[in-house]
Amino acid sequence: TYRALYLYPFLMVWLAVGLAGLKPAWRNGLSAALLLVFCLANANYFLNRQFLRPLYTVPWKAIVQQVQAEMAPGGLAVCGYGDSSCYYYLGQANLGQNDLNYWPNMSKSSYPEVWYIQTNLGRGEFYGDLPALQDAFLAEMAARYPLLEQTSYAPQDPGIRRLKTRFLGQEDYEYRVSVLRFFAP
Repeated sequence: TYRALYLYPFLMVWLAVGLAGLKPAWRNGLSAALLLVFCLANANYFLNRQFLRPLYTVPWKAIVQQVQAEMAPGGLAVCGYGDSSCYYYLGQANLGQNDLNYWPNMSKSSYPEVWYIQTNLGRGEFYGDLPALQDAFLAEMAARYPLLEQTSYAPQDPGIRRLKTRFLGQEDYEYRVSVLRFFAP
């Protein structure tokens, strides 16, 4: 997310101190490997080639632009839990920074449509009661609004999905982000 940019200078200093403490043979070998990864990553970015396939590539800007272009006047966009990028881009598009914690207050109003941007990150214990909030929200939406459409973004590689479910014990999900559009009858 955009907040990680503030962490990069500290990581670079930490990396430089770690490399400086190594013996020259190790330092030169690791420096060459890091330079190779850096060059391949830049080539991947600027040439739009997939030398290194990223694990998560979520087109947040395109998602929010789609929501903004297709949202009816008076509509509402709500972010799911787990990813601050959704809040950032909704705020940049002047759609508000709404999440499930504010839904009890927002649900008192009626909207012509509600867009729910669901970030699929599994159901780890570190999310506390947020998965239960999401389940309650989706149940209420199913009762109040019929689902008009669902669009999914950032498909997960099948090998990574197996690794996560089999060895890491995480919940399986096919797409990283799903956008659910609920339309009032």
